[in-house]
Amino acid sequence: MAENRAPVSSSRAKPGQPLVVGAGPTGLTTALMLARQGQAVRIIDRNAAPTAESRALVINHRTLDLLRDTGLTEKFLAIGHLVKGLKLTIHGRTKARVDLAIIPHAVRGLLVVPQNFTERLLADALREVGVLVERRTEFMAATMDPHGGDIQLKTGDAHEACRVSWLIGADGADSVVRKALEFDFKGAASAYTWSLVDLELGPEAEPRDIEICLASGFPALFRIPLGGNRHRVLCNGPDVEEMLPENWEPGAIHWQGQFTTPHRMTDRRLLGRGALIGDAAHRHSPAGGRGINLGIEDAVTLAGLIGETSSIDPKLMSREMEEQMRNRFRAWERDRLARTRSTLAVSDRLQALATNPTGWQLFTLPLALRFIGLLPSVRREVLALLTDLQ
Repeated sequence: MAENRAPVSSSRAKPGQPLVVGAGPTGLTTALMLARQGQAVRIIDRNAAPTAESRALVINHRTLDLLRDTGLTEKFLAIGHLVKGLKLTIHGRTKARVDLAIIPHAVRGLLVVPQNFTERLLADALREVGVLVERRTEFMAATMDPHGGDIQLKTGDAHEACRVSWLIGADGADSVVRKALEFDFKGAASAYTWSLVDLELGPEAEPRDIEICLASGFPALFRIPLGGNRHRVLCNGPDVEEMLPENWEPGAIHWQGQFTTPHRMTDRRLLGRGALIGDAAHRHSPAGGRGINLGIEDAVTLAGLIGETSSIDPKLMSREMEEQMRNRFRAWERDRLARTRSTLAVSDRLQALATNPTGWQLFTLPLALRFIGLLPSVRREVLALLTDLQ
């Protein structure tokens, strides 16, 4: 009740300061890119500490390119595990292997970096430019207008009112910012339950190959090496441990869980100077490894546009310039929606293949992968899927 509230504090935010809600990879990237452009950004998160779990794993080539100027690419490469091959196993037999040296990029392979390490690197980089994550701080409400928004925050029993130039929701699938801005999150819940386990495996589980195991009438297995003898195994069924091949010699378990993968996205990204990015704006199957990378791309492109337009003195801005600025944000929104639709479509196709592969697909897929060097159209599609390079 109102009478039990602590007094509303005066704002710690500077007038015109962007506020990022959510300190996962997407929010941290947004804050970092804004701070590097001289923005006095503020980032909050309701959780007391960063995630301790590995969660998202693959940092793709587009993300490495987008972050190169920050110095983070070299740090990711230093701590990550470079996967060299993609192996397809059908009914327990290896049918094809793609050598990832075919990737037309300086990084000849797929880089695996557990999400807890990704967040640590991003938070360290943010700290180096003078910005700290304000933890145990919750976003409560927003009133937006064409020039920014009036925001209500809560830290413990203390309530705070602040004025921001931008409200950026990067607070995940259950986004409170999305609900406050009244954005629809259209789509459907998944009919499938995925399970995962991070564990130690024996030498038969090749430490430099991602392995896809398919069989008619059975859930698919995806094995991703994490470095050393640790691996992530995912299954599009509820009991991944029961599906592990004996020759992998399963050992100590470090993390396990279950999750569903709804197919959802917002039909817009902007409301005035309120924006949604990352899982707050789109959710899909982990097939394809696009989730964290799509969110980071959201972050880099939005922060770049905010930085460019914020450098213009409002007193010198004509109506024509204002309209040009609005058009640039509309173009950003159209691009992000298109990229999201494309990602969800790819994810759905891979989910369908993994869930119920036909006999024809089980026959033709190994042939396509085996002769990838001779089939330019297949090579382009596979490389685009793996790297997200256009």
